[in-house]
Order: sequence, then C-alpha cells, then structure tokens
Amino acid sequence: MPAFVEIARARRPDVDVRLGGVDDLPGVPGPDGGYGGILAWYSLIHLDPAALPGALARIRGALRPCGRLLLGLFDGGDAPGPEPFEHAVVTAHRWPVSVVVALLRAAGLEPVDVVRRTDPGSRPHLAIEAVAGPGGEGASPRSMPAHGGSGPTLSR
Repeated sequence: MPAFVEIARARRPDVDVRLGGVDDLPGVPGPDGGYGGILAWYSLIHLDPAALPGALARIRGALRPCGRLLLGLFDGGDAPGPEPFEHAVVTAHRWPVSVVVALLRAAGLEPVDVVRRTDPGSRPHLAIEAVAGPGGEGASPRSMPAHGGSGPTLSR
C-alpha cells in the first residue's frame, strides 16, 4: 500500500522504507547486509499453502542476522493445517499457529512473540514476530517456548 509507505517515510525519514512483494526480495542479503526488518501484514494470506515455505525462506534470505519479520495472518485455531475461505476477490487461508511456527523455524526464523486476537464480529487474527539468526539459523535471546503457544501473548 503506497500510502502506508509514504506515511512511514514521513514519520521516519532516517529509515529506508520500500514497497514490494516477496518476489521482489533478494534471495540472499546484498552488499548492504540485508534488510533489518520486513513487514508482511496480511500480505501472504492469499498464497497457495504450498508456496508459504518458499516465501518465508525468501524473506529469511533477505534479512540480515537478527533482522525481524512481523507477520500478520488469520488465525486457524486448532485446525491441523491451513483452511481456505472466501475473502474479498480471491481465496485466503487461516493458519494454525503451530503450523506457522514450524514453517518459520524451517525457514531459519525464530518466533519470539505471538499475539492472537479475536474482535467481536470479525475473524480471529494472528501476529507473529520472528528473528533471523546468523547463517540462516533462527536465533534470539528471547525465543518463544517450543510448544508453539496457545495463549493470547506467548512471550515478551
């Protein structure tokens, strides 16, 4: 959303803010050492579930060590896997937190915070912050518990 990028640039002119998609990311960090952070706020919900591992790997490849990802999704609760549903113009997916946590870790990103939110009259939401470790490994001084979480906020 170009308007969000312009707002971010106006508020933080010292930060290089760019608009792009997963396919625009470099597969590995460039000469500048990679991105310090990537916001994927409901931008991956329309991907085919088989494409999410590759998208997360590409995001990890574009982050510098200790770079952060903030991922926003629809919460799939205790479902065994992603569940499709009709959303706006194209199908979207609800994702169980345990599945997303496993995919993040497989991509070299360590989840450090999970927030689940349900507002009256709307779908449940899921926000996950993850950190990239050195050499593609997920690592953080404040890692999320291994169980993948089931509460409103799992760590902080």
